[in-house]
Amino acid sequence: MTQLSTGWIGAGAFLALLFFAMLFTSSEGQARRRASARGVDLTGTTALEAQFFTDLRDGRAGRWSLADAFFIASGIRQEGDLKRARSWIDDATLKARDAMRPHKTTEARADHLLRWVHQSLFSTYRARSTDAVSMIRSGHYNCLSSCIIYGVIARRLGLNVTGVAVERHAFCRVYASARARGKGWDVETTTPLGFNPGRDIKISNAVVSVPRSRYRNRREMSLLEMIGLLYTNHMGLNGAYPNIQDRLLAYQKASLFHPTEPTIQHNLIASHTQLISQAIDRRTWDEAWRYLEQLRGLALPKARGSAERRRLRDDHDQTLSLELAKRHVEHVWSQGQDRYASEVLAGYQRAQPALRNALYFIEARLELSRARALLTSAQGSAAYTSALNHYSASLALSKRATRALGASARLEREARRLVQVMKRNQLAMAKNLIIDALNAGQRDLATRLCSLALKQYPRDLDFKQYQRASVAR
Repeated sequence: MTQLSTGWIGAGAFLALLFFAMLFTSSEGQARRRASARGVDLTGTTALEAQFFTDLRDGRAGRWSLADAFFIASGIRQEGDLKRARSWIDDATLKARDAMRPHKTTEARADHLLRWVHQSLFSTYRARSTDAVSMIRSGHYNCLSSCIIYGVIARRLGLNVTGVAVERHAFCRVYASARARGKGWDVETTTPLGFNPGRDIKISNAVVSVPRSRYRNRREMSLLEMIGLLYTNHMGLNGAYPNIQDRLLAYQKASLFHPTEPTIQHNLIASHTQLISQAIDRRTWDEAWRYLEQLRGLALPKARGSAERRRLRDDHDQTLSLELAKRHVEHVWSQGQDRYASEVLAGYQRAQPALRNALYFIEARLELSRARALLTSAQGSAAYTSALNHYSASLALSKRATRALGASARLEREARRLVQVMKRNQLAMAKNLIIDALNAGQRDLATRLCSLALKQYPRDLDFKQYQRASVAR
């Protein structure tokens, strides 16, 4: 039997109410703390990773070398492994320094360093070999890993090096002086003859020519930012992180290296959206809310296309917030916990004041469900009157939401579309209640419902038609 709003809250409902209060207090506070730390949850990482990413997040990256960053982003998670990797890069740097001694100009040093790393460190190009581990173990490399290693060693030798990303490719740029944007040379690190590509180089009868068209739409970035691309490279080339939680963590880590990279920003939004949808489907409401708080708190620094991504984030936030509230309230109502359903909805209204007008449609649906429950329970004239009151309240709320949202442009596109669907469903339910009354021969009830409906929607043709049918003899 459906429990009415005047009924007693059972022990289960009380515990659920307590749980919901915790959701909007302690969980909200924890979510805010995570959001203030740019939404990165380092749970499950090793002590080495947690310390590194905490320092990176808190602006203390200077405590670590670029090589450390590359090694940790490549999957080195233990102090012993990091120590061995450091020894490898230190040894390589010493040998490179000795090999560069005969070369005095920046141009000559940068050119011959490229040949040296191919002779001494790089063995075979492998498209999937995107990290330091593959290079240390076997010398395998791709454009990104070779660019980072070349850049790390070059900077240790005093060269001014940055990374450059183009579509599906990466390389380096060396500047003639410490002043960036001055005279410089591109370095195609996947080939030993790739210094200043785009021109023919004839050495020992070998010729390399890289067309300039390959370097259009270039984005220059620091080597630290370049390291952040390892995560997207891993997922794109190696299918890494099959679990959505692991993918989210990978993109969160990547964002600490390169917070303005469009691909990283977009995939952070997509990962949160998928996790929120999954949590809603599992009815794990607190988990869905926690990821919503993370999505809402995402820092999307100004960059190319960032305004559009902020709109996308806000649209997902609004749409999923409405879906979460709707599904949560419906589930609680279906369990016969009427009063708790109102508390749940009130909680969402307090937590999401910007969506209050849209949430009126959920409240209207709840009122209509109460009207239907009372009419089908056949509890006498008092229930009949109460049902009519709930029906009237439902239509008034729907009308109020429609007017308020019509005067507001605060909802993004998909959220507005969802609200329109909620409005149509609400009116369809209201009309179905009249149809049910007509089919059951309850003309007096149908007439009363039509009268209430036409007060709010006097121009609705369906309600007018049902009214004529209810008074027909």
